[in-house]
Amino acid sequence: MFEFLKHTGVRIGEALGIYVEDLTLTPGDEHVRIHGKGGRIRTLLLDEAQLVNLLRRFLRQTGYTHGPLFRAVKNWTGRPLGYSAAQALAAHTSGRISNHSVATSRSSVTGEICSGGAHRSPS
Repeated sequence: MFEFLKHTGVRIGEALGIYVEDLTLTPGDEHVRIHGKGGRIRTLLLDEAQLVNLLRRFLRQTGYTHGPLFRAVKNWTGRPLGYSAAQALAAHTSGRISNHSVATSRSSVTGEICSGGAHRSPS
């Protein structure tokens, strides 16, 4: 999730609202639909090969074919990951996360942020 935020610059709330169905990873036509403020939907081209490959690998490893892209793993509910859970994950992996800190990374490239595998399905 944090790599997605870093590479796309979307708001944390927008990233948490992405469903697998919003992703198109067809070679040459990689994009994601972002559901923004006020119910606006915009299309964001995914033009960084590293991010596209990461998303493909993530979907392959998790087996996700529909539903939330970033999911809560507590009790394996499969619900969308919540903002407070994302904050807790960020605190565990790399420090606090907020709309402000993500906005800062939207305007400058930050160091590598690891997702820590927090959204994997049970085996």
